[in-house]
Amino acid sequence: MRAVLDRLYGFALFLSCAAMAVIALLVLVQVAGRVIDRAVMWTGGARIGIAVPSLAEIAGALFVASAALALPATLREARHVRVTFASRLGGTAGRGLMLVMLLLALGFSLFASWHTIQLALDSWQYGSVSYGRIKIPLFLPQSVMAAGFSLLSVAIIDEIVSAIREGAPSFRRVEESRGADEIHE
Repeated sequence: MRAVLDRLYGFALFLSCAAMAVIALLVLVQVAGRVIDRAVMWTGGARIGIAVPSLAEIAGALFVASAALALPATLREARHVRVTFASRLGGTAGRGLMLVMLLLALGFSLFASWHTIQLALDSWQYGSVSYGRIKIPLFLPQSVMAAGFSLLSVAIIDEIVSAIREGAPSFRRVEESRGADEIHE
């Protein structure tokens, strides 16, 4: 099961990185198109008009995908920004507080998952689309966001199980392996 979950988190992180790469590529095309148009106009020619239609909407959807899909892997690898008060307590009190915080995080993550799933279903049912030149069905980016939050919920459950079985969540062990300097920067 560990290998399956790690592959799932890794695949989501790969998709997250791919979404960011596509954003960079689309922005590069847009900027290059403007530079080419300016250069052509300075030489007396007519604009070529190289542009990415609906760039803002497409980049926004890809950014949501990137942020949401990165959540499980960044939790597991201790890359989330968080206050490490519970780990500084140590002992039973620290482990108990960490478990309570993980349960609260699970509650928030499940809440976000449920509502983004409902949002995507509503958008699909009503045929909601983006307002740009290219009409993007809104359920598509909303579904990816829902998948990211749902995977985060799975990752938090994974961390809770790890904390109960092994005495600490995996992200805490990752932090400890990096050393105190990096943990408290």
